[in-house]
Amino acid sequence: MWLFMAVALVGLVFVYASDFLTNKSGTSSAANSGSYNITIAAKPIVVPKAWTTSTINTDDEVLSNVELAIPMNVGNEETALHISLLPSAKAAPSAYLLDSLYIHNFEEGAPKQAYGLIVKSLKPQAGYEDETIWYDAISANPFVAKCLEEKLGDDTQTNCITTMLVNKRVSALVRFDGDLLPYWKGLHAELSKLLPTFNRE
Repeated sequence: MWLFMAVALVGLVFVYASDFLTNKSGTSSAANSGSYNITIAAKPIVVPKAWTTSTINTDDEVLSNVELAIPMNVGNEETALHISLLPSAKAAPSAYLLDSLYIHNFEEGAPKQAYGLIVKSLKPQAGYEDETIWYDAISANPFVAKCLEEKLGDDTQTNCITTMLVNKRVSALVRFDGDLLPYWKGLHAELSKLLPTFNRE
């Protein structure tokens, strides 16, 4: 009898201990994956705290923009994409700018091609010194990036931006190194999956 009660007591202690550890682990995980609920351009947005580099004072704060540094594997390399979320009225999608602005400011001559993208230089006289547009000409949802060649001493560094919609009112301006251009398909696919997750209904 005493043996039976001892075994039952040990089992009960094990159950409570397991439940405690499970709940503690879940709380820790939830804390590590906490998010900010914010509003941009009258649209509710949710962003992970771990990715946020802007100062956000309170939950449900109304902001004009928010800065994120998002770790991402592109071309089997770990990199950090720097993304600004801001009203789309201030940052039109790059695909829209391709047809409405860039195409009217391309330099004359045949385009170049690289990594499956069309590459066209913009006219310096239009204010686009050392800037090129890289775009996918055959997609209904094309990748479009504007890149700037910057001289750093004897070296040249390529810095690129692409802007995509999070929703109709909020854009994501993505800054990345030109070394990622060969992997544009994976980059575009990952961004297309990621950005809608910032929407909060």
